[in-house]
Amino acid sequence: MASRAATGRAIAVILAVFLALAGGFLVWRYAEQADERAMAGAELVDVFVASGGIPQGMTANTAVSQDLIVADQAPRQNVPPQAVASLEDISGLAASAPIYDGAILVLPQFGDPTLVTSDLDIPPDLVAMSLQVTIPQGVSGHVVAGDEIAIIGHLPIESATTTVIGPDGNVIVEAPAEEDDALVTQTRFVAGNLEVLSVGRRVIVENDQGEETGELEQTEQVLLTLAVAPADAERLAYLTIEGQMWFTLLPDDFVLPETPGATAETVMTPQ
Repeated sequence: MASRAATGRAIAVILAVFLALAGGFLVWRYAEQADERAMAGAELVDVFVASGGIPQGMTANTAVSQDLIVADQAPRQNVPPQAVASLEDISGLAASAPIYDGAILVLPQFGDPTLVTSDLDIPPDLVAMSLQVTIPQGVSGHVVAGDEIAIIGHLPIESATTTVIGPDGNVIVEAPAEEDDALVTQTRFVAGNLEVLSVGRRVIVENDQGEETGELEQTEQVLLTLAVAPADAERLAYLTIEGQMWFTLLPDDFVLPETPGATAETVMTPQ
């Protein structure tokens, strides 16, 4: 009898679990169908949205050229009054305040560029400079305005000598570089303790040849505006053109120490 009672209780528990799961599924399916019915009955209208965020002071023409303004559709009941219906309505105008990623554009967000002032608070003796990298190289989007970052550069540089590393990691030969060895790719910190003035995102759509034709691929990039010394701005501009860079996020009160950098010869040697 005890065995039958235990079996009966087990069956009851299993049945209760089954009914609970079935009930949950039916509720979820009902809600999903309700959403589908609502969308099916909704009137969709053409809108323009910010893709990646538009900084204050940027003109609409520039934002369009950088794919920061894209065409989309939205249910009419979700479209705010004075939504931008045509890009001609905002041509030549500038963003009066930062416009965040995904926002439907409205006419009051844009004004006369001569009357739009920048909200950047640039420290004395420094300049504002914007740099962009891919999401992983940009600390996966964790950087916010007010943070400090350091930048790692990766660039082929001319070498006057060729260094040969022995099995024990010590330098055993140093001789004039052969023509093929005249360039040594080096990776190292090139600038540190840079204040982040603003942060944005940019979506680039292109194919593997860097053109907007054929099979396209979407790449999201981190866009930082930094306060830098004029000499650092020159070096970072050169690095942007000729090399690669990574942003690194610094903790509070962190002072970047001197580092030796890394090359193909030293990257596997512990410091």
